[in-house]
Amino acid sequence: MSPSPAVQNNANRLQFATQPKDNTTIVPTLPNNHNESGQPRTKPTDMKSTISTTRFRRPITAALSTITLAVASCGPDLLYLPSLAAGQLDVILKSTTIESAIDSGTLTDDQVRKLNLILDVRDYAINEMNLEARDSFTHFVDVSETGTLFNVSASQADQLRALTWSFPVVGTVPYLGFFDADLAANHEADLIAQGYDTWTYEVAAYSTLNFLPNPVRSTMLNRDDVALVDVVIHELLHNTVYRPSDTDFNESLATFVGRMGAVQYIRDRHPDNTDAIDFAIARNQDSDRYVEFIFNFQNELIDYYNSNESSAAKIAGREEMFQSARDDFAANVQQRMNYPENYDWVQNLPTNNAWMLGNFRYNLDLDLFADVFTAAGSHWPTAIAVYQSAAVAPDPKAFLRDYIDDPESTPVAKRFPSALETRQPCCKPTIPSPSSVASPLVGDEKR
Repeated sequence: MSPSPAVQNNANRLQFATQPKDNTTIVPTLPNNHNESGQPRTKPTDMKSTISTTRFRRPITAALSTITLAVASCGPDLLYLPSLAAGQLDVILKSTTIESAIDSGTLTDDQVRKLNLILDVRDYAINEMNLEARDSFTHFVDVSETGTLFNVSASQADQLRALTWSFPVVGTVPYLGFFDADLAANHEADLIAQGYDTWTYEVAAYSTLNFLPNPVRSTMLNRDDVALVDVVIHELLHNTVYRPSDTDFNESLATFVGRMGAVQYIRDRHPDNTDAIDFAIARNQDSDRYVEFIFNFQNELIDYYNSNESSAAKIAGREEMFQSARDDFAANVQQRMNYPENYDWVQNLPTNNAWMLGNFRYNLDLDLFADVFTAAGSHWPTAIAVYQSAAVAPDPKAFLRDYIDDPESTPVAKRFPSALETRQPCCKPTIPSPSSVASPLVGDEKR
């Protein structure tokens, strides 16, 4: 997880701390009370009359209808989709408008500041990046009243090969979301008993692909400001661009857009805040170094698993591979980081293929997406249209490469089917090659 903000900002200007002597990361904060015009704002009054709770709850009937149609043949068992529906509907029913949450007096000053920051980022994403928000991040819910969302994923223990499930709308997915912790634990135990590597993790933010309202969950406010900007843009990208049954494309694109969007948001809305800009860029550089390391290690694992050894021998011998990777990271990668202390956890990197695939699906082809953004003149609406066109192309990567080579001749459509219009048939779990797509709730896997 990202470090938490350590400095409270002043009311009318940004305030940053210098790096302390013990080398602990101090994270810059962004202002809590300015709208896009620079005027003070204590309530989210720049929203269109703050969407009413009644409107927010309208999708319940549609959600129940869809789940009723799907439940007979989808998910790990007959309890799964009803439990998921109950959890999401509980979130909707217990949410309140952000304006009401701010007025309630129950939130800390820092939580109020971050809610206002989310609203400003949402406004930026809509008006400057051409992302689709609808009801996303207009409401707030305290997860202590609704429970935590968990994702469960699995992989074969002797191959980097994900277990997947298929659902309407989202297509084939490599993880399942659970609002019920006991169901998640039971499902994970079943998978372990079948010999799979598993990875269960808490989800702080997710997208429902505009199918259901998506409030700010209180756990999102535990992130530092730069990470919060990133995750809001990341999830709104899912609302805007989605390719069914291709998590690698969906999540990796969202990673790039969230990261680059966060840097540009700070540059555009807070151009004098060089500390925040430098911090975001430096942390992205660290992430790139980590991704390079983890991909190199993954290639070594693929070679190892493709050997002629028996399945049992591969599983027994892989710990040596993982320990070698931990040692290599500490000796050759971590010390080149801008914030090396943020990567101390790599010394406990789990010997687990499901965990490896989780890292894989969020960080593919980031350079390709960046090259498209450059070819689009670093203009977000143009780049988003290109990404949307790629999402409906037979080969999205080939489409993006064609655009980079010749932006003027590559056809970019102006209107694309939404996730709700791109429905997929429902079927039983499958085990494809290492590929993916988001769960019924497209989760933010603690990137």
